[in-house]
Amino acid sequence: MIAVIDDEPDFLITISSILKRKGFKVVTGSASNVVNSILEKNPDLILLDINLPGESGLEICRQVKSGMGTKDIPVVLVSGNADIRHGYAACDADNFLQKPFAVPQLLNIISKSIEGDSKAKT
Repeated sequence: MIAVIDDEPDFLITISSILKRKGFKVVTGSASNVVNSILEKNPDLILLDINLPGESGLEICRQVKSGMGTKDIPVVLVSGNADIRHGYAACDADNFLQKPFAVPQLLNIISKSIEGDSKAKT
């Protein structure tokens, strides 16, 4: 299962639709206050926007990566801010995807992040 957390409803709908068509289970959230309920579902990957209402995606990433039960979940930070590309590892994120991106680029990063993990697909 892939968790997509972003405050833009259109982005959530689009990415969710793309991933579901590719056979992935998807859960979405639009604010930092839904992260704990999403983590309870034990996703195989988190696509996490950096600019969220409430806590930033960077802080959420740090929390995920410092949790005993969640530290091994791959986190891909997503942002339109290209400067984050060089600093995403500071919060232990596994990768960075700059908006806007092409679908093959998204699928490539997902594939690399959950390599060989069939749980993410239906």
